[in-house]
Amino acid sequence: MGKRSVSYHKDLLERLKDPEQRVAYVNAALNDGDPSILLAVLEDCAEAMGGVPKIAKAIHVTPQAVYKMFSGKGNPRWENLSKLLLAFGFRINVSAANKKVLAHA
Repeated sequence: MGKRSVSYHKDLLERLKDPEQRVAYVNAALNDGDPSILLAVLEDCAEAMGGVPKIAKAIHVTPQAVYKMFSGKGNPRWENLSKLLLAFGFRINVSAANKKVLAHA
């Protein structure tokens, strides 16, 4: 009998335990520009790091608040989003997207 394949989602969650993989995954979502993609990616990161209850405890909010952030109806406050990113081991940086735009500002 052949070797069973690992599901994509299980493999993804295993890879997201690596901080560098999480950074690359979140940066790809940020570059996409779709907020719903970013929230789905952050939810994957939360799951990989022990689940929503564990992350909620780390950022001092209820699990329900985190689930709401990740939902289609969620609109996370900056305070909670920044706490979430810090819990994932991320630091936020800003860089110029287009030097021409900045030159004419």
